[in-house]
Amino acid sequence: MNGFYYDLFLSGLTYVILVYLAFRLMRKRKKPNIGGDDGGQRNAPKAPILDLPPGIIWHSDLKQKEDIPV
Repeated sequence: MNGFYYDLFLSGLTYVILVYLAFRLMRKRKKPNIGGDDGGQRNAPKAPILDLPPGIIWHSDLKQKEDIPV
């Protein structure tokens, strides 16, 4: 029965150490948000310019067409 308690103790200790290290490393990765209301993006990426094949039209380039009943 002593072996069971040693295993239980060592498993609990391992769990505590891993949780401690995980929180410590995650806190280190956070960067402080200093000023600005840009959501952390200093230079927000612009929308990409799409190079579509001939005959393909992006939905925002379509002109307002009349609804055709089906």
